[in-house]
Amino acid sequence: MYNSFERATNTRINKLQGSGLGLAIVKQMTDLMGGTVECESTVGVGTTFTVCIDVPAADKADEELAQSEINADRNSFEGMRVLVAEDNEINWEIAETMLAEFGVESDRVCDGKACVDAITAAPAGRYDMIFMDVQMPVMDGKEATRTIRQSSSEYVRNIPIVAMTADAFAEDIQSCRDSGMNGHIAKPIEIKKLQAYLQKFRKGD
Repeated sequence: MYNSFERATNTRINKLQGSGLGLAIVKQMTDLMGGTVECESTVGVGTTFTVCIDVPAADKADEELAQSEINADRNSFEGMRVLVAEDNEINWEIAETMLAEFGVESDRVCDGKACVDAITAAPAGRYDMIFMDVQMPVMDGKEATRTIRQSSSEYVRNIPIVAMTADAFAEDIQSCRDSGMNGHIAKPIEIKKLQAYLQKFRKGD
């Protein structure tokens, strides 16, 4: 289960492309930090993974410094609104929470087609940028991006689009750029990289 390039076999998973590296990376990272990974799974019901890691308590001064940095960053991005194309509920909640920490408002769509429809129907200037998952139902992120880049609307056609995906090999990143995306953030999301793209595509910069 934790071996590289291996995946479970079922009809739903087989419809999606993937490298089968997720659990292998989790196990390796957890082992490096001296932790453990436990799995409980019932066919037809679901699977629960529990990761346990001992970490030292944060110093009070460090917490205050981190919060002051977040507050400063929040002031920089307040007023921004982004569109997030993400079909996974948990991934959406994580992205929404991170964006909210910077004072960024976000709207969600659950597939590429819905993303194309939402940005096409939006008034010019409503969104500063789009964060686009790649593997989604109905229409994937790269196809959605290519469709957006062919829009007759200058605003829609030129809106910055950043991939937010678990596809993180060099060829995956290049494929996203070839489809017309302006950048790439690998999951799990690095908050500093998220901040960098918000800074890059904030109106007026």
